[in-house]
Amino acid sequence: MYRINSKLEQHIKPKRSFLSRANIIKKTKKVFVTDNYLRPLVSISNQQHWAYLHDMRNDIIHYKFLSQRGAVNLVTEDATGILFTPKDQTVDHANLSLLLDKCLLDIYNAIEMSYKIIRQDLVPRHKDSEQDDFILIKVLCKNEDNKPKLIPKMFIDIDNALGDNPLRAVFCPECFSDDLIITNEEHHVSEKTYKQLAEHYIGTKVQIYFEKRIKEFENTSESFE
Repeated sequence: MYRINSKLEQHIKPKRSFLSRANIIKKTKKVFVTDNYLRPLVSISNQQHWAYLHDMRNDIIHYKFLSQRGAVNLVTEDATGILFTPKDQTVDHANLSLLLDKCLLDIYNAIEMSYKIIRQDLVPRHKDSEQDDFILIKVLCKNEDNKPKLIPKMFIDIDNALGDNPLRAVFCPECFSDDLIITNEEHHVSEKTYKQLAEHYIGTKVQIYFEKRIKEFENTSESFE
């Protein structure tokens, strides 16, 4: 019977990947820049009481009885009959209760930190990012009674470089008017939020704006003919 080469088999054999505390921490540290918000969240899982609880869990599953004060460790037989040797170690319920309290408090704090990071858009940037800051600039649309909008800063820089070009890089993303007031008010956001807004602005809004403005230019030229 034909057998696959052992070295080749190692390469084509499917690899199993399991979600664990260790690989989550490793992946997080590899991908994201550590900051004042992510570091405390990662540090929670590194507390020593989690290792103690894990060891106690293994003890309970493999050879200790959680609900009993003692357990049989060894059964032997001699001339007098059967001998039962009790275990010297049993589950320390007081310590288990203390560990569970500490771990439940950690879970509560972790959920609270995670909610703050997501709600306030505090996700740290990726290590391979070319930018250090991700800023949105507040602009006011004159066509909508100075209704405020937030535009990625990169488009403000492009707009300033366009000079007197009738087609602008900054416009209202709702009514597509480029009659705006650009303020100095900055809003720092996460890399993810910034890129989502920039991609949506470029991929959807810019095309609609150009089509609208070109149509206006054509209508204006026809009116002069």
